[in-house]
Formats: sequence, C-alpha cells, structure tokens
Amino acid sequence: MRAQIVVLGDFGRSPRMQYHATSLSQQVGCEVDVIAYEGSKPTDAIMADPKIHLHLIASPPAILQKLPRVLALFLKICFQMLQLVAVLFFRLPKAEFLLLQNPPCIP
Repeated sequence: MRAQIVVLGDFGRSPRMQYHATSLSQQVGCEVDVIAYEGSKPTDAIMADPKIHLHLIASPPAILQKLPRVLALFLKICFQMLQLVAVLFFRLPKAEFLLLQNPPCIP
C-alpha cells in the first residue's frame, strides 16, 4: 500500500504532517511519499525510516514578488500546479491515499 503526503510548505516545520507520515509508515505499513518544499530538516525518525521517501520541490521563483500582487498569485498557483502534476502523475507510482496540507490562507 502507498500513500502520498503533499505539504505546500516546509515539511520540517510541520510536526503534524511528520507524525502522519510516521504513523502511516509504522502503524499502517504504507510506503509514504512526501512531496514538500525544501526547508528545515525533518525529524531523525523520518530520515531513518526506509518507508518514507522525501520528494522536494522548488519554491516559486522570487521574481514573482516584483510583479503586481494579483498576477503574482496567479502565476504562483500555476507554478505549484505544474510541479504537483509533474510529481504526482509522472514521477511517482500511483498511491491509494493522498493527504494534503494546504496553507491556512487557502480554504
């Protein structure tokens, strides 16, 4: 069984999502693919678990901050969407479960 965890933020700074990844791996026995932005190092338990695989994606380009806000937000969403489609549909094997943590500003 395989699960994918998508964190649209820094996985290393998200203890709840790290707990979910560890639980899915150890208690359910899933292979877990974590897709997140580069950032802080996750816990040692995550790094040592052979069933948890980190797939880091690049943050949106800094040039977006220099554009008008509405345009920058639209391009950021497009950038994230293209990255996620590439990773989830082309680079990783199909999963039975998908757990998504979105930023608090997106309902």
